[in-house]
Amino acid sequence: MRPPARKGQPVIVEFSIYVVDVNSINVEDMDFRVDMFIRQTWSESRLQLPEDIFEEGDDHVTLPPEFFDNLWHPDPYFLNSKVTEIAELTHKFSSVTLYRNQTVRYSARMHAIIACQMEFQLYPMDIQSCPIYIEISYSNQKVRFRWSEAGVTINPELKLLQYHIGEPLRLEETNGYMIDKDGIHVPKH
Repeated sequence: MRPPARKGQPVIVEFSIYVVDVNSINVEDMDFRVDMFIRQTWSESRLQLPEDIFEEGDDHVTLPPEFFDNLWHPDPYFLNSKVTEIAELTHKFSSVTLYRNQTVRYSARMHAIIACQMEFQLYPMDIQSCPIYIEISYSNQKVRFRWSEAGVTINPELKLLQYHIGEPLRLEETNGYMIDKDGIHVPKH
C-alpha cells in the first residue's frame, strides 16, 4: 500500500519514544536491551470512517492491533538494533486509535537489543553514549518523520544497580532517518 501523500507532499509522521526500562547492559557484546513504547501519528486522508463507530461525544475510537494490518503504516526500524520485537503475553501490546479528523495513532510496547560501540579508554570513569538510529524504508519525498513534542522520555522511576541513565541530549532529523543522537548515556555510579 502506498503512503497517503497529498499533491506531491510527503506524509508527516510524528514519532515519540517512552523508555520504560534499560537492562542487560552487556559490555562484552557491546549492546543493551531497552523496553519502550513507541507512538506514531499521521493523517490518513483515504479513511472513510462511519459515524456509528464513535461513541457519542468521542472524537476517537481505539481498535485492536489486528486492524493495523489493514492500514498503510510507516514501518520504522532501529538501524542499530540486533533484535526488535513487539511485546506480548496473550496478545500484542499495541493499539490503533482513529480520530474523526482522519488522524491515525499507533502505539506499541517494544523490546530491542541495541548495539553500542562502547569505549573504555577512561575506565573506570568512562561514560558510554549509545545513539539509537531510527530509519524508514520510504524516501523523504514520500514520508517525513519528525519528533513529536514529547520526543524521547525516560521513565522517572528507572533505576539501575551499576549505572545511571542520563537524559537524551539531542534529537536530530536527517535525510532518511531520525537519530536519537546522544541516546542513552550510561555512566557508572
